[in-house]
Amino acid sequence: ERLRIVQRGPVGGTPLSVGGVVRFVARDIEQAGTVLAPFGILGFDAARNLSFASGSLTSVSADGQRLPFGVVQGENWQYQLGGTLLDVAAIPQRRIDASGGSVSIAENAVIDLRGGGELYAYE
Repeated sequence: ERLRIVQRGPVGGTPLSVGGVVRFVARDIEQAGTVLAPFGILGFDAARNLSFASGSLTSVSADGQRLPFGVVQGENWQYQLGGTLLDVAAIPQRRIDASGGSVSIAENAVIDLRGGGELYAYE
């Protein structure tokens, strides 16, 4: 099985999926598009070959963005997940995991782990 991620037009703006987790699992993976998960976790697990193609963007950064994340209830910062309010103890972790028998990163591929960005909640 081979998974190829490609770009089919312009990026649709700021993703509003703070703290999300996306995992790609296949024998061979080619990341040739844009994969964004601000304040989130991206996982690429290839049994054989994993490649990040020239021009691809793989990012967990929120640099320069202001993103909604939860509500403030009294003194508690909470995030709703599946109808349940969960207390937020810390800012979500940012991470990109990449594993494969062979991992290659083309010269103009961007893997962005920068910090930055702002989270806000409403009352």
